[in-house]
Amino acid sequence: MCIAKYGDCKISNAYLIFTPVSPFHVYVASMISFANCKPIIDRVKHVNVLVELTMDDERNTKKFIVIDKTSYIDILTDFRMDDTCEIYNITITGGEHTLNSILNKTRCRIGDSKFFNWHMYKNNCQYFIRHLVRTLHPTFRSRKYNFTSRKRGKKYYNKMFSSNYSVNAYYSIVFLYNFFQKYIVNVQQHVVSNLRGFVNHPAVI
Repeated sequence: MCIAKYGDCKISNAYLIFTPVSPFHVYVASMISFANCKPIIDRVKHVNVLVELTMDDERNTKKFIVIDKTSYIDILTDFRMDDTCEIYNITITGGEHTLNSILNKTRCRIGDSKFFNWHMYKNNCQYFIRHLVRTLHPTFRSRKYNFTSRKRGKKYYNKMFSSNYSVNAYYSIVFLYNFFQKYIVNVQQHVVSNLRGFVNHPAVI
């Protein structure tokens, strides 16, 4: 796992990454609510943090890791960035930080319930990342950036979902999608990688 391999590496630099919400989420919200949710969802951004780690080796090798929050927290070494991303440098203060230290400090500050769970506007990627960045820079002010306030988030939420049924249906579909992306696709890639290795370097019997 990434956290086991890179958890104690020093964070040299950090960046906020804002991206548009994926078309899949727009489609699911629109399908469940029987309305076009794109104009609403286009007003908000998905946000994560990109950290540059310095490895403890002779060459001080650099490694880039993305910390993401969907239905769960994900630590990614394989990620994609394009020209739709908005990238902002985070000023790091308060001494030396590692991947493990910022996650543990953020967890202690917001509590296990908000750290591990997800809610569309009360406890989403923006809430989690805002607190994660404050671990790196305690005086960080989210107003300078494209964060959506909880009040505005609740307003959008109420416009899209008219019942608990539609909310639960959306959560269930998104959870399964995230699970598939995290586990099934990773397993598939691992199997494909092993098969390629076998084809390129077949065992000698």
